[in-house]
Amino acid sequence: MDIRYHGTRSIAIKIKDLGVLVGANLDEDKKNEYRVCIVKPGKNVTDFGSVAEGKLLIDGVGEYEAGGVEVTGIKYGKEGLMYVMVVDGYRVGVFFENGQVEEAVDKVVNLDILVILDRMEGSEKKMLALAEKTGVNFVILVGSKQDTKNLLDVFDREDIESVPKFSLKPGEELTEGMEVVLLSC
Repeated sequence: MDIRYHGTRSIAIKIKDLGVLVGANLDEDKKNEYRVCIVKPGKNVTDFGSVAEGKLLIDGVGEYEAGGVEVTGIKYGKEGLMYVMVVDGYRVGVFFENGQVEEAVDKVVNLDILVILDRMEGSEKKMLALAEKTGVNFVILVGSKQDTKNLLDVFDREDIESVPKFSLKPGEELTEGMEVVLLSC
């Protein structure tokens, strides 16, 4: 599994011959390589027209499955939305928006990877607590150092260098403790 930076507040996950696009606009899929697209909250999926043909579009709460990838959309608090995916046997949680993060703790357990697509302004310490409580092995922050400055500070990783891609092989042994990764171009 490769998780790549795909632009502001978006990532691309590649698993064998399946691509999952998370948070990006569908028209950015120029090569038509993503069969599963988790669209930005609030985006009307009917707006995509022919660009969406042959794709599984996920845009909210519910359970979905395509090509061996299981996705569950979970609402927390009044405005929060997150997804939990099972990819290559790893549980990956993706936070789109700031919300009442503490309410997500009860709904999410045993995550291997936590991806944060938003700055989470005002909820940085709650995100750290969520990561610690859920036993996350990897926290992936998406964006520039400037955009993620407060999160990097709370996770005590101001010195981190950004990378364009994070990879895990199926069945790869996960590290003990929590490692922070900054995905950026």
